[in-house]
Amino acid sequence: MLSQILKEIDRNNGSISMAQLSQTLDIHPATLDGMIQTLIGMGKLRVDSFTIDSCAPASCTSCSTNSPCPLVVSLPKTYSIVK
Repeated sequence: MLSQILKEIDRNNGSISMAQLSQTLDIHPATLDGMIQTLIGMGKLRVDSFTIDSCAPASCTSCSTNSPCPLVVSLPKTYSIVK
């Protein structure tokens, strides 16, 4: 099954979300997460991290909130094959 996960990620141009992979392979997300963690531990996969920051650096100093920036959007985790 681990090789099927890698093949599916490779088939999707090397990057795919957990939800897409779970649906395509018909694997429960919790089960798939364990398999992905195994592949990450083996050095076969890496977690891609992307954020979209719509806040210009100069305007951040004028923000009055003390909480995390509401203008930063975190995208779903995606996974890529380590080559």
